[in-house]
Amino acid sequence: PVTSMGIQMAALRSAGLRPNLLELRGTALARAVGRDRALILNVEATSVDIVVVMSGLPQIMRTVPVATNVSTAVLADKLARLLDQSIDYYNNSHPLATVGPDTPLFVVGSIAENPALAEEVSKRLAYPLEPFVPPMEFPPHLPAERYAVSMGLALWQQKRSSATQPGDPQPVLINFIPSKPPFWMPTRERLLFVFGVLAALVVSIYLFQATSSAVAQASDLHTRLVEEEAKLAIRRQELTVITQ
Repeated sequence: PVTSMGIQMAALRSAGLRPNLLELRGTALARAVGRDRALILNVEATSVDIVVVMSGLPQIMRTVPVATNVSTAVLADKLARLLDQSIDYYNNSHPLATVGPDTPLFVVGSIAENPALAEEVSKRLAYPLEPFVPPMEFPPHLPAERYAVSMGLALWQQKRSSATQPGDPQPVLINFIPSKPPFWMPTRERLLFVFGVLAALVVSIYLFQATSSAVAQASDLHTRLVEEEAKLAIRRQELTVITQ
């Protein structure tokens, strides 16, 4: 997963995009609901996210592929069974802090815009269905259920900057994007640095070859100069002898 995420982050950065936040949908949904205890179903076109929130923290987060191109009743049966399985698992693991019957149920997601689906799911479960009202301001025409995950992400910075009183539970703020990219992840700055080093290396090799050639030429010229001076000295001696 880390390698896959790194490749995707590198692709985004190569396209000029600078993502600054990446977290699990489950934590974003728990933040968007903003309840100490909650059951959340985020129903999308090909999958459903199941989140069980207890003591303000997501205790169970599952993503299960589901076929949504079925009747509302069939889909509601499937969702109810999946949520029941998750609740049973949690209750068996936490016998002293089980999910109470008054724990509110929230059904969100693009498919959950159909109010009949939430009602059908609620009929099959013993938990009260509540409307999704995120703790933030948003236009009244905005379908909040569809953008529940996005709203949870938007609340990340708000929860981070908000002051908490001593003893209050700390908000779950998880960002999987490191402050600095891993050393193996290509970034624009690192690519420019590599290209700069390669360019400097090419220039250095060219200058070395040019300098070596110039040194060789200078050495050859010096040798020829010495030979010509020797010949000139001999000519001078010959002229001296003739003059005498």
